[in-house]
Amino acid sequence: MILSLYVWIQLKKKLKKRVSYQESLDFEYQIANENGYSFDHLDLSGFNKEYKTITTRFGDLKLFKHGVGDTVIIYCHGILSNNRNAIKFLDYCFSRNITLIAYDNFGWGESAKFGKCTLGKKEADLLKDVIDFVKKDLKPKKLVIYGESMGGGTIYSFISKYKNKIADKFIVDAGYNSFFDNVIQSGFKKVSYLIYLTYLFLPLLFLISHYPIKKFIKLKDFKNLNNVLHIQSKSDTLVNYNHAKKHLKYLKNQHIYSKNIRHCMGIDYLRDEHYKVLDKWIKVEKKIIKSAQLVLIFYIFKMITFLTIWTNN
Repeated sequence: MILSLYVWIQLKKKLKKRVSYQESLDFEYQIANENGYSFDHLDLSGFNKEYKTITTRFGDLKLFKHGVGDTVIIYCHGILSNNRNAIKFLDYCFSRNITLIAYDNFGWGESAKFGKCTLGKKEADLLKDVIDFVKKDLKPKKLVIYGESMGGGTIYSFISKYKNKIADKFIVDAGYNSFFDNVIQSGFKKVSYLIYLTYLFLPLLFLISHYPIKKFIKLKDFKNLNNVLHIQSKSDTLVNYNHAKKHLKYLKNQHIYSKNIRHCMGIDYLRDEHYKVLDKWIKVEKKIIKSAQLVLIFYIFKMITFLTIWTNN
């Protein structure tokens, strides 16, 4: 009972913590700097003012829009985060003419006014309201939902409620299918089997706090999710690989990073690999002038030069 209570208290403390927009930006700048990367070349004006304020079932919510492409990614962040953490995706989106929509997930940022974080339950309903508005307002040619950590768990919760046909593609970056099972898998290696049995009190504590216990999606149903990609690191200590591989066994589309990296930091530590995975999945191209276009431009230039000389003579 004592161990269960300890785990529950630590979780409650983490979910009560508030992270400001500046703290999120400082964190992303620090991680980028550690990896020799900078955001200085990016247009960050999308953070200055909300794109739209929409009405959700919980209240008014601000959406922040970056870019103008007809492929749209909705970014669903995890705990201890907010819409400002989307800064790490801007280079990818801008270089591929993708529009990125970011918002504060349930319980975080301005959405703290809706109530406390529910680890994927009410977050799924908020995501549904955001998707409905984006589809109506932007009419994207291709709609992709990107969730990281709890945001990935939110996607699995969302699919269990609203199915997976509402968007073209889903990307789950180290998301859990059962928060309770993830806690068990993460803690099992650290304690003996007899102490592990004390985790049996956790379901009661989770019920008291309205945290999800059951799997969002039945394992056998993952085989039908052909438009869902799960990205995972085997060394992830927050969403344990032993938990993830239970449903990855059935999920067709998945990517396990080539190197051990921290939780949800493939885009920071393995940027090239992460970009290639996204390119292949979303099926977009970097904005470059192709060789055939260069040849055409060259011949047009030569023709203009010839006509200019011929006219002068």
